[in-house]
Amino acid sequence: MHIDITTREKRLDSIVSYAPVGIVQFDPAGTIIEMNTKAHGLLQSLGCPATCPREHAFELLKTVAPAVMEKLTGALFSEGLIFKNEVHIIEYGKETGQGDRCWQISASWIDPQCIVLAFDDITDQHQQQQAMLSAISEKAIEQGKSELAADILHDIGNAVVGLGAHIGRIKRGLEDTKDNLLAGLADFLNAQQSQIATGIGEAKAAAATTMARSLADSQQELHTGIRESINGQLAILSHIQAILNIQRQYVAGKETGERLQVNLRGVIMDSLSMLAATVTKRGIVVHSKLTEESTLLRGDRTRLMQVIMNLMKNGIEAIDLAAEEKTISVSLERTATTLELEIADSGCGFDEDTAGKLFGRGFTTKSTGTGLGLTNCREIIESHNGTITLTSDGPGKGAATRIKFIL
Repeated sequence: MHIDITTREKRLDSIVSYAPVGIVQFDPAGTIIEMNTKAHGLLQSLGCPATCPREHAFELLKTVAPAVMEKLTGALFSEGLIFKNEVHIIEYGKETGQGDRCWQISASWIDPQCIVLAFDDITDQHQQQQAMLSAISEKAIEQGKSELAADILHDIGNAVVGLGAHIGRIKRGLEDTKDNLLAGLADFLNAQQSQIATGIGEAKAAAATTMARSLADSQQELHTGIRESINGQLAILSHIQAILNIQRQYVAGKETGERLQVNLRGVIMDSLSMLAATVTKRGIVVHSKLTEESTLLRGDRTRLMQVIMNLMKNGIEAIDLAAEEKTISVSLERTATTLELEIADSGCGFDEDTAGKLFGRGFTTKSTGTGLGLTNCREIIESHNGTITLTSDGPGKGAATRIKFIL
C-alpha cells in the first residue's frame, strides 16, 4: 500500500507529539525548534514555565541539568547518537517542594541543524532501585555481623564448656575427700583423753582434744563453703549456656516459615535475661508485669525474640545515662481473643512529626541507625497476625510500644 509523503510525515509528527517520553528538537545554537506534549508536561512539573527559559535549550539545560548542557555544547556534528540513557539528577524540583528528580536522558544528531533530546522522569524507579540496593547491602552487612557473632558465641561456648569441666573435676575431687578423718581423730582423742593425760598431762591432753575438734569443724565449714561456691558456679555456667543457646537462635535469625506454639512470656523473660547486664550497667530499673495465664501463640520464636530485643534495646538507648528517672516497664496481658504486650521507657520521646515517620524504611533518629529496625519489626508482627503502634506524649516524656496479637 502506497502512503504519500505528507501522510507519512503527519503520522511521524503524531508519534513524536504523543510519545511516552519528552522530546525536544533544537539547532546547534540551542534555539528550540519543537517540543512534544510529554516534554511540556515534564518541564511544567519542575516549575519551569514561570521561572526558566522555554525558547533556548542550552539556557534551559543550564538551569535544570548543567551536566547535560556541557556535553551538548562540546559535541561536534557526527550524525547519530551523542549519548544514551544517562541518568541525571535534576535539582530544579526543589523550587516546587518536590526535591531532586531523576531523569534518564538521551541525545542524538538528526542532521547538522538539528539535535534531538529525549528524556523521561524515572525518579520512582530510581528510588525503588536504590532502596532495593540499600536493603541488599544492609542484609549483607547483617549477615556478616551474624556470622561473626556466631563464631564468637561458638568460642565462648567452648570456653564455658571447658570451665564447667574443670569445676566439675574440682567438685568430684572434693566429694572424694574424707571430711570425717579429722572428726574421727577428735572423737578418738576425746574418748582416750584420760589415758593420754597419764602420759602427757591432763592440760595437754585437753588442749590436743580441743585443737583436733576445732580443726575438724574448720575443715567441715571450709568444705561446705567450697561445695556451695562450686554449685553456684555450675548454676551460673548453666545459665550462661542457656543464654548462649538463645543468642545462637537469635543470631541465626532464619525463618523457616514453620509456625509452632511459642510461649510469649518465656520469650520476654529470655530477652530480659539477655539484656540484664546492659540494664544494670546503665542503672536502669526494669518493671515487669507478665500475666500468669496462657501466653501461647503460633509463630516463629526467633523472629518474635528479634522484635522484643530490638524494642527493648531502643528503650534502653533512648534513656540518657545522666537522667534522674531511668525505667523500662514491660507488661503482658491476655484477653479472650488477644495477647497484648507493652514496652514503655522513660527516655527522650518524640514529637508528632517524628511519630509519622518511625515505621518508614530508612528513617532513623539514631546517628548510627539504618532505619530498618522498626520496619522489620512491623513486618514480623504483621506476619504473626498482629499490630504494632509506637506513641509518645512528646520530647522528653518517654515512649510506649504496644503490640497486639490476635489469637
